[in-house]
Parts: sequence; C-alpha cells; structure tokens
Amino acid sequence: MNWRSDARVSWLLMAALALASPAYTVSEDSPTAPSMTLADCVGEALANNPSLRADAARTSAFGHAADTARAARFPRIDLISDYSYSDRPQRQVQPSYPGEIIRFDNDIAQAIAEIRVPLFSGGRLVARQRAAELAAAAGRFNLQGSRQDLVLNVTAAYLAAAEQRSVMEAIDATLDALREQKKTAEAMKAVGRIAPLDLLKVEVRFAAVDQRRSKAARDGELIHMHLAALLGRDPQGPLPQVSGVPTLPPMDISNKEAFLAEALAQSPGLNALRLEAARRRAELALVRAEMWPSLDAFGRWTARGVVSSAYSPLPDYQAFFTTGVSLRLPLWTGGELASRRRQAQALLDESVERERAFRLQVKERVQREAAALAEASDRSGVADKAAGQAREAFEIERANYELGRAAVNDLLDAQAALLDAELALAQARHDVAYSTVALAWAAGRDLEKWLIPGK
Repeated sequence: MNWRSDARVSWLLMAALALASPAYTVSEDSPTAPSMTLADCVGEALANNPSLRADAARTSAFGHAADTARAARFPRIDLISDYSYSDRPQRQVQPSYPGEIIRFDNDIAQAIAEIRVPLFSGGRLVARQRAAELAAAAGRFNLQGSRQDLVLNVTAAYLAAAEQRSVMEAIDATLDALREQKKTAEAMKAVGRIAPLDLLKVEVRFAAVDQRRSKAARDGELIHMHLAALLGRDPQGPLPQVSGVPTLPPMDISNKEAFLAEALAQSPGLNALRLEAARRRAELALVRAEMWPSLDAFGRWTARGVVSSAYSPLPDYQAFFTTGVSLRLPLWTGGELASRRRQAQALLDESVERERAFRLQVKERVQREAAALAEASDRSGVADKAAGQAREAFEIERANYELGRAAVNDLLDAQAALLDAELALAQARHDVAYSTVALAWAAGRDLEKWLIPGK
C-alpha cells in the first residue's frame, strides 16, 4: 500500500462510515484485548501490517535486481549439452588435415564448457548497474516513507481511540448525574415541590444522552476495528484497547524555516524522487550506450561423441578447445534506439517535474501542520477554561434547583453545556496531539524513534 495518504483523512472516513451506518449495533460481547500502549501498537504494526510487508518484499526485489546488474560485468561460465539424431550419418568433428579419418554416426551428443568475458560494452553495463543501484536506493527510501506513514496512521487511530474513551467517560458522567437528578426529581415530585413535567424533561434528556452514548460506542468500535486492521489483525477478532494518551515530545513552531529545511533534507519521499530522477538519467545513458559496439572474449571446450555402441576402431568421442573474440555493432535498428532514447528523456522530464511538485508539497505540508498545531493549541487552552467554567455553572444551577430557586430547564441547559465543553476539550486535546505528530512527520523525522525513546 502507498501509505502517503493523510491519516486525518482516514479518521474522517471512519467517522463518516459511522454516521452512514444507522443499522449497525455494538455487541456487548464484542471481543476485546488487554490495553496497549502506543509503543505496543507501533511495534506490532511494523511487524505485521501486510501492506508494509509487501513494500519490504518489493524493496528486497530491487536489491536483488541491483545484484543481477552488477553480476553482468563479471565473466560467465556456462555448461551446454545437446543431442541430435539424423537419418543420414553425421560427421563427429571437422577434419584437422586432409585425409584424416573421421567417424560418422546417426546419433551425436556433445558437451560444451564456455567462458565469456565482457571486454568493452560502450558503458551499457555500467549504466545498467548504476540504474539498478539507484532503483534499490529509492526503494529503501520509499520503504522508509511507508513505515513513517504507517506509524502516523497507527498514531492517529490510537489518539482517536483515546479521544473516544474520553468522550465515553464524559457521557457516562453525564448519565450518572442525570440518574441522580432523576432520583431527586422523583422525590421532589412526591412531596409536590415540582410539577410532573420537570421529571419528564429529565427523563427525555436522559434518553437523548443515552442515545448519544450508543452512537459514541459504535464510533469507538469502528475506530478500534480500523486500528486492528493497521496492526495486521483480523477486525473480527479481539480488538486492541488503548491505555491512554502518550506524552509527546514538545514542538517549537516559532521557527518554521528550520522545519522546512529539515523536511527538504530528511523527507523519505523527496529523497526517493531525487534518486528516481538520477535513475532515469542512468537509463538515458544506458540507451545512448546501446549505440556503441560491444566486444566479448570467449573460450570454449567441447567434447563431441557418438551415441552408437557399435564397435569401431575410431574413438567414441573427441575433445577440442576454441577461443576468440566476438564483436557486435548495431548498424540499423529500424529506429528502435532513437525511440527508446526519446522515451527515456520523457521519463526523465517526468521525474524532474514530480520531484519539483513534491518539494512544493513538502513545503505546503509543513506550513499547514504548523498552523494546525498553533490553532489546536489555542483552542485547547480556551476549551480547558470553558470546561472549568461550565463545571462551575452546572454546580451552581444544581444547587439552586435543589433549593427550589431555579427551573429544571436551567439545570438541564447547564448540564448540556458542560457535556459539550468536555467533548470540545477532548477534541482539542486530540487535535493538539495529532498535529504535533503530523508536524514531526511532515518535517521528515523518524516517527518511531521520535515517539518511542530508546528505539
């Protein structure tokens, strides 16, 4: 898989799937697993994610292709054997001098040991080796980028699961408070201090929040299923459970130029595209080298004999050695080399433009994630203060209601405001954590080492 999709898009897709699936219900017996830290999730994903394992196999194939191209510059030894039958007797070997007696037979077999040494190739072997080595190096950078993308996606799913747990805790706290309010309202109704409508309003609000909890539980299970898939697990099996939001290294966003310089130097995707452009140049040089002659030296030992078992005073086989050089010069190829040269030049132009486009994308990504982190940090501070104020307002309204100095609508409105403030705070804290990781990813840092000290 190309893991360069933004992890935020993945999370939004999961949320959209949850909203679009009203018939989905969460089973109370859904299998779960012990809580996992972020380090546990990242380690398991890097070891078992099938898309990453496929990328690793492809990178290994690029390395073997480089070894193959490198081996073409060395001497080659082949063993060749063949057998032929003719209805007319065949000559065993060419005569060495006039009048030499040569054996003829219908069945002839031979064994040849041949060594071939490239003497001159016009640079094609060097260019082919260079292109293969650059492809292998680009493959390693692409694999590194896939690893970073996977770590980002796992971290995003992990943080989303932690946020959803905070959401569930806030909703459960609201439901507990509503249960207490319902008991209080029932007692006050029994002594005639409130109208039956007040109790009905509390029960309606409890049903609405309980329905909200069902949707949050469904969303949470979808998030855990997504996390399980990233870890390479079957989503129908035990789902991973997160242990809490990890402590992330701080990110100083005051110097964006430093992040840009780091991203342009460290981005695996950009480094892979640089090597891809260099590989296209080597392939263009390879096509140009095809216009030059190639010269090989060879040595060949041949043993040829008859298969017939009939008695003959002549030997059953004869052996001889041949050596020489072979020259190959392309005189006319019907325009093939010219077409291949134009194709290689076009592919080189494409690689250069892709590198330039990705460079602009890296710059835009760093600017975007730095701005997102700054906005999320400001919003988190505001949400934290708002949650404290909402908690204080709710406590005041609850005390006033119990003393008969406030209406039930004021109490329920304060409680709804408190729940919204706590959910906004959970969202803001999630956005700060995710934007911090996303900025480190955009800067080209090794997320595995950055997130997990000691790796």
